[in-house]
Amino acid sequence: GSGPYFSTLVGTKLYVNNGNSTEVSVINTSTDTVLTTISVGLSPYSSTLVGNKLYVSNNGDSTVSVIDTSTDTVLTTIGVGSGPYFSTLVGTKLYVNNSGDSTVSVIDTSTDTVLTAITVGSSPRSSTLVGTKLYVANVSSNTVSIINTTTDTVLTTINVGFEPTSSSLVGLKLYVNNSDTNTISVINTYTDSTSICPFTCTYTAGSYGSILGNTPQSVDIGSNSSPVTAVPANGYSFSSWSDGSTANPRVDTNVTRNIRVTANFSPLVQQSGGSVIYCTDTITTF
Repeated sequence: GSGPYFSTLVGTKLYVNNGNSTEVSVINTSTDTVLTTISVGLSPYSSTLVGNKLYVSNNGDSTVSVIDTSTDTVLTTIGVGSGPYFSTLVGTKLYVNNSGDSTVSVIDTSTDTVLTAITVGSSPRSSTLVGTKLYVANVSSNTVSIINTTTDTVLTTINVGFEPTSSSLVGLKLYVNNSDTNTISVINTYTDSTSICPFTCTYTAGSYGSILGNTPQSVDIGSNSSPVTAVPANGYSFSSWSDGSTANPRVDTNVTRNIRVTANFSPLVQQSGGSVIYCTDTITTF
């Protein structure tokens, strides 16, 4: 179908969600042929298998289609929040992240009804289960909400980097991918405290100058870099950094990304008899 986005293997059958359509294609992996096409909701993105039932998140129309994988028919369609994305099974409860709003819908897979909707951060997409705690990455609010799956309440919310999209559990540490800042936030799931792998600030000098100060340097998110100074050679002056800044010494404040800039230098201007004379040295860059 159009825009295959996600697939789930059930026995020898592969269920492919065609994200630009209202269809799920069923492939026989023994013969590599399409057995059938199942009509679901608009823009089916992800799926979660529960027994012989496949729960398909239809991102375009705020529903979840429940497919009986024995008969390849839709058993029922469940209304959830706006823009359902990924879902996570905890016991008999399916937690559906509604990326179009700030909720997680909880479906009872025994009855295929919605038990509750939990308010989290903005645009929740993916989740990772750690014991009874569900860590929900909220892309637009740069946070992770921690849901107690026993009470279906939010225990706490942790600030992370910009646009957290997914996470991976390693021992007691949850590594959260921050897609907009090229960083990884590391959450200690025992204490629910966080640290962030630092950014790198690199300062280099162009022709006819040098850098005084620490470069490169590691800076934690939201912290400031240590000062660096662009030092011109004799007969030259500092003009600007490659990003347009003219600060010298330079300190980058509230760092939220990697920084790499170059200091630019120009020949000195001399005054003679009221007229301006520019140094005539030829600058050659190798």
